[in-house]
Parts: sequence; C-alpha cells; structure tokens
Amino acid sequence: MTTARLNSGALSGCLTVAMLAGCGGGRAGMVPPSAAAPSETLTGKSGDLLYVSRTLGKPYDYRGVLSILSFPDGKLVATIATDGFPTGLCSDTSGNVWAIVVDGHHWNAYEYAHGGTKPIAKIHIPYPSFSLGCAVDPSTGNLAVLSNAYNGSQPAGSVDIWPRAREGPPTVYSTGFTPSACAYDDSGNLFVDGDIGDTVPFELAELRKGDSSFTNITLYKRYGFFPGGMQWDGKYLAMAPGPVHYRRAIYRLRITGSIAKVAQTIHLAQMYASGAISIHNGMIAATSGSRGDNVAVWRYPAGGAPAKILLRTRIYIEALTISPR
Repeated sequence: MTTARLNSGALSGCLTVAMLAGCGGGRAGMVPPSAAAPSETLTGKSGDLLYVSRTLGKPYDYRGVLSILSFPDGKLVATIATDGFPTGLCSDTSGNVWAIVVDGHHWNAYEYAHGGTKPIAKIHIPYPSFSLGCAVDPSTGNLAVLSNAYNGSQPAGSVDIWPRAREGPPTVYSTGFTPSACAYDDSGNLFVDGDIGDTVPFELAELRKGDSSFTNITLYKRYGFFPGGMQWDGKYLAMAPGPVHYRRAIYRLRITGSIAKVAQTIHLAQMYASGAISIHNGMIAATSGSRGDNVAVWRYPAGGAPAKILLRTRIYIEALTISPR
C-alpha cells in the first residue's frame, strides 16, 4: 500500500518543506528523534491502523510527527516524534510501515512494525533530494522511494529501489519526469505519476517486473489530469488526480500494455484534489478539506459523502497509509 503525495507536485512540496524545515535549514525546537536502534515498542493495538504524517507546533518551532489512528473509527492510538519531517508513508502486506523523513539535507527511511512506536530498521537515502513517495512490492518486499535528486551521478526524476527493503546501494531507475506518487500492483509492477514542470502537467509510467526501464503509459481522458495519490485496489490502479473539470474524484484505471483507460469514476465528497489515498477492506482514507489538512474515510468503491472525518489539523497533510492487520 502506498500513499505519498505532494500538493500539486514537487514545487509545492518544496514550498511545504521550506515553510516547515527551511529547505535544509536549522530546526528550532525540534522534538528529540525516536530511537534509531531496532525496537519493537508497540501500542498494543492489533487491528487495522492508519498512519498520518503531520507537523505540530508554532511558526519557526514546528516538529514532525506520525499520528497512529485506529481504522476506520479514527481513535488516536499513539503519536511518534520523528527525526525530521515525514514526507512519505507506505505499508507492506504484513502491516509494517515505512516513513520517509527529511532533516536538513539528510533523508532516511524508517520502518515501524504494525502498531510500533520506534523504528525497527533504517535506510539512509544517499542523495540530497525531495524523496517523497514510497511503495513496497508485495511480491518481493522491495522498497521503492521516489527521488527528484540531481547531483551529477543520479538522474533527475528517478525511483530508487532497495532489494528486500534493506540498507545498501539502491538500484536507480530514471523516470524521465518529476515523480509525485507511486504504487505496486499485486504482481510487482510499479506505477509512477508525475509531471515535467509547466511543460507536461501529467505523466504516467510503469516499471514492469523484471524490466530495466520504465514504459510510458498513455492515459485516455487525460485532459485536466494532474499528479495525485495512487494505489492498486486489487483490480484497478486507483488515482486521485485533479480536479478534473473542477470535479474531485478517484479514477480507476484499466491498463493494457502501454494504454490506460478510465474504467470507473468515483466521486468522494470533500476529498482534497491530488491528495494522499489508502484503500483497504472496502474503505478508502484520503486527505480532505479545502486545504488538504483533514483526513476522512469513505466506503470504496461506493464513494459519496465521507463516512467519518478521522482527523482535523491546521497544516497540509503530506502522506498517510493504512497498516493492515
């Protein structure tokens, strides 16, 4: 499951990080980080959980946290202080959660056990970048992390993949565009959306399992699409682009070869366009509100009005993911 997404692409992601973290500046009043050593401190909750990346505090004194909520009822279970600001979240089939965290020029991926409040593993992301979204391959356990880095050795616009989600040099795949969100299907094929600045507002590509490069996908009815959160829902690639024609919706894409077609449009009232999404067990969690600063849950694929507002905040929510149990 993957749910990492920036507000209208990498630029506003940079602005968000710049506002909260100075785009690599100092950290006044930062909460001490969670222990980096392996730990299995748990919340005691055994059911499905929702992890949400948040920022708390006052201007120039922000701190990054992960909020753990019971799902789908939304009761606060725990709050984790992170070593920097979490920008991306994704979970694997066992319910373990990966958080992509930035602290100045340092990027790391931290793994938490289901319900865990301290990391059990850490991967250092070696390039200064805007590493935003992530996804875990259900067929191999590989961890994919999006990167917009360029330092002369790594291409601008790429996906770094760590085999079995363990520390070591990643395999780097160029996307040819600025990636924004990603998702694996059940077979281990990786989908990535993004843009090329003001030139091309929407791109979609697939790294098929076993291939050495991405294949661009042509999406019919793509007019008005912008990069948004995505997840494989078991049958279709579900995307939250937009707004498309001023309407906010989830688009279920049927992909055949290098062609994608909209198989179904699901309207979610109050959903935030281009926000983060996570789907599990007939429910979808997504950012909501006019500023993307709330989290709501809807029935999926029925859509309509939200079943419940799970979380209300004052700052745009970068990412969320359901940790299944």
